[in-house]
Amino acid sequence: MRSTQILHAVGAICVLLCVIQVSLCALVYKIPEEQHVGTLIDNIASAANFSSEPCKDGPNVYVPSFQLLVSDAASYFSVGSSSSELRIRRVIDRENGCLSGSILYLSIKAECGPNVVFVDVQVEIEDINDNAPYFPDSVMNVALSENSIIGTSFPVDPAVDADSGQNGAITYSLWSSSDYFHLSTTRDRLGVHLVAKLDYEAVPNHLLTIIATDGGTPSLIGRIFINITVTDVNDEAPRFDQPVYKVHINKDLPVGSIFYIVRAIDDDPGSGGQVSYNLSLAQPQYYRDTFAIDANTGELSLVKTLQNATVSKVDLRIQASDNDPFVRYSSTAVVMVTIEDPHGHVIG
Repeated sequence: MRSTQILHAVGAICVLLCVIQVSLCALVYKIPEEQHVGTLIDNIASAANFSSEPCKDGPNVYVPSFQLLVSDAASYFSVGSSSSELRIRRVIDRENGCLSGSILYLSIKAECGPNVVFVDVQVEIEDINDNAPYFPDSVMNVALSENSIIGTSFPVDPAVDADSGQNGAITYSLWSSSDYFHLSTTRDRLGVHLVAKLDYEAVPNHLLTIIATDGGTPSLIGRIFINITVTDVNDEAPRFDQPVYKVHINKDLPVGSIFYIVRAIDDDPGSGGQVSYNLSLAQPQYYRDTFAIDANTGELSLVKTLQNATVSKVDLRIQASDNDPFVRYSSTAVVMVTIEDPHGHVIG
């Protein structure tokens, strides 16, 4: 058995075919793929026990010669006509789709005068980890409603690795900016599952990375980035900046005057976050006849003179509502209005 730095011959059998002039020999090698052009595999004369010295046949002296016979695999190799060195002629890539299999078959004719040996060579191409796993898409965009139930899932196409055996075996892991999602794997399918309640107002976007790692040494990886956008549902009511406001106004305040502004905010986007104001119907008609509020700005104004007012304190109930067309939320605040005379004394 002979060996080089990159391969080993795993068998050599030579058989006498006809007297002593023609014989057959079989050699078997294993070499890693992707070897450089010119890499030496073996010396065929030595491996086949064929003398590289000149031979005589009567008065004639012959020089040994070696010829690589035509075959499907012959273009990947070369044989020195006098040295008998079998070398790589073209880089061999198991995954390039041009090879019919991982074993290549060659036939070499060794000849010295009347002595001829046909050497059958079997070269097994061993896979190296030269291909990283890759996903069909490198980026995936997904939209989930914030009212999605726990357990909601979506599929992800698995990664592909062109290598064979352990080099092509893939394991998966999930990196996430949050703890809302879990990755499940089967033989030919990946699934991302929701494991916590989504909240648009708290976290409107989630970034996930699925990492595919092959079994080679060293291992190679591929990634897919998943951008998850949480879509909002109207689940927030407007909030006043304070629940109770206290205001003092003069009874001589001209009709049409703006005397206070209330403000409410809603964290929902779109129409669900647009706030409008109105005076609650759950209060005396006199209040609603005397005061008004701008539906868009929250400005409170006087629409009827206070000269004849008989009460000194008015508790105005202000309602703020969002404008969602399907589910509308509202909240209430109180504006405590104290009516005073021109000298700053409470009337009444």
